[in-house]
Amino acid sequence: MNPLLQSPQIGGLFENLVLGEIVKTRDFFRKDWSIYYWRTKDGEEIDFLIEGPQNKILILEAKYAVQSPPRVGIPASFRKIFPKVDTLAVVTFGG
Repeated sequence: MNPLLQSPQIGGLFENLVLGEIVKTRDFFRKDWSIYYWRTKDGEEIDFLIEGPQNKILILEAKYAVQSPPRVGIPASFRKIFPKVDTLAVVTFGG
């Protein structure tokens, strides 16, 4: 197996790859998107919170997993602040 794929930094590298693709897509199609990262002091996080026109929000989680991807969901603390957001997309790479 490729040593890079076994690196402890592979998750962060994959997140950067996904961010690059989001930015390229936004810029190419001239979308009015704001891209955020969200994390609580307790460690709950959302990799990408993309806000579009009319405050529509899409949540993306980027997961690098050699085997089946871990279960993910919208953190409860996020739901308390943004109860109307219920769209979660998961981007995975299986190695």
